Amino acid sequence: MDIRQLRAGNLVTTNGKPAGTTKGGIYKVLDTNSANRLDELGLVGCATLEILDGDYKTCVGAWVDYLDPIKLNFSLLEKIGFRSIGCLKDELKIYTYEFSIIKNVNEYILYIYQYGVIRGCSYISNGLNQLQNVIYDITGLDLNVDNLITK
Repeated sequence: MDIRQLRAGNLVTTNGKPAGTTKGGIYKVLDTNSANRLDELGLVGCATLEILDGDYKTCVGAWVDYLDPIKLNFSLLEKIGFRSIGCLKDELKIYTYEFSIIKNVNEYILYIYQYGVIRGCSYISNGLNQLQNVIYDITGLDLNVDNLITK
C-alpha cells in the first residue's frame, strides 16, 4: 500500500504479518511515518494501527507493505451509510453534498453533486480508504464507519 494514500482515521486490513493482527481484520490508522525504513527488507514507511476488535483498544505498528485496502462492495457501502437506489448504484448525503457510487468493471465511480448539480467524479479502485479520503477532502468529515467495527 502507498503511504501517501493513508491518513489518520482510514480503515485498512493487513496481510497478517504484523504481530497482533490477523489477515482480513479491520484496523484504524492512527498515524503514519514515511521516514521509517528497514533497508535490508526494502521496507519504507510505517503506520500505527488501532486494533478495533474486542473489549480493549490496543495499538500495533506495521510496515505499509503489510497493509491492504478494504475492498468495496455494496454490503459494505450500506454499512457506512449509503442507501441502495438500484442494483448497481448507491447514494449518500452529507450536508449539501450527494454522492452516488456505481460499480464499473474493476472499480467504482463516485459522482459528486452539490445542490443537485454535478461537481465532479472520482474513480475508486483502491478500496475503502480511498473513498474515505475523497469524501473527507470534499466535506471535511469522516465517513461513519462504526458499523464496520466489531466490539
